[in-house]
Amino acid sequence: MGCSGLSWGIDGVRFDRIWHVAGIFGPRTAGVDPPVQQDFDMVMHTNVLGFMRLVPQYFDALADGGRIGVLSSKMGSIGLRSSPSGWTYRASKAALNSTVKDAALVLGKRGMVVAFHPGWVQTDMGGTGADIPVDRSVADLRRTLDNLKPSDSGGFFNHDGQALAW
Repeated sequence: MGCSGLSWGIDGVRFDRIWHVAGIFGPRTAGVDPPVQQDFDMVMHTNVLGFMRLVPQYFDALADGGRIGVLSSKMGSIGLRSSPSGWTYRASKAALNSTVKDAALVLGKRGMVVAFHPGWVQTDMGGTGADIPVDRSVADLRRTLDNLKPSDSGGFFNHDGQALAW
């Protein structure tokens, strides 16, 4: 049984592509300032727990050979990290990337699930000074998800298809 009304609303429907797009930044920090419990819970619930609760329902609705794209962030990469700013957000996206890998292991050859960095996008979070307009990021993400190989499942990719370090 699912943890949300999603499973009831899509019961019997099969999707070739599912996109999990949810994220909040939380407090803007420059270093390792201890997060307030409420801020920490809000960021982790939105960015990690939401996916963990929905992924079983996504699996039930995914057509054989289907693909799940999960919006993460390069800020969640440990290997590419060069700043501690926004560390609660960074921790949440690193955890999300980990859950995507776990989901890929469970999904197996039936389909694929991958994490994506959408780029620095001109959204409310990215701001008007960001590099990429929304329509370009979306087009890149869709094309990249369609062009990935089954062996890429569980991976972490830039919107343009470049593999990213965990």
